[in-house]
Amino acid sequence: MTFPLTGQIIGTALFLLGIWILSYCSKVEKQDRDNVRKLKYRQSRYQDRRVKIANARTRETRGTVLSLGGYSVAMAGIITFIMTTQWVGS
Repeated sequence: MTFPLTGQIIGTALFLLGIWILSYCSKVEKQDRDNVRKLKYRQSRYQDRRVKIANARTRETRGTVLSLGGYSVAMAGIITFIMTTQWVGS
C-alpha cells in the first residue's frame, strides 16, 4: 500500500483552495450583478457619473484579480501534484 507524498497532499490542498477562491469569486460577482440590477431601476440622483464609473471599475478589478488568483492557485496545485507523482514502471 502506498501513501501519498507530502507534495501530493500540498498539491491537492492548493487545488481545493483555488476551486474555493473561484467559487467565492462567482458568488461575489453574482451578488454585484444583482445589486446593479436593483439599482438600475432606482436611479440614484445623488451620485454623479464619476463615482458610478469608479465603483464599476473596482468591482471589475476585484473579480479579475480573484479569478486569476484562483486559477493560478488551482493550476499550481495540479502541477505540484503531477510533479510529485511517481508513475508505475519508473
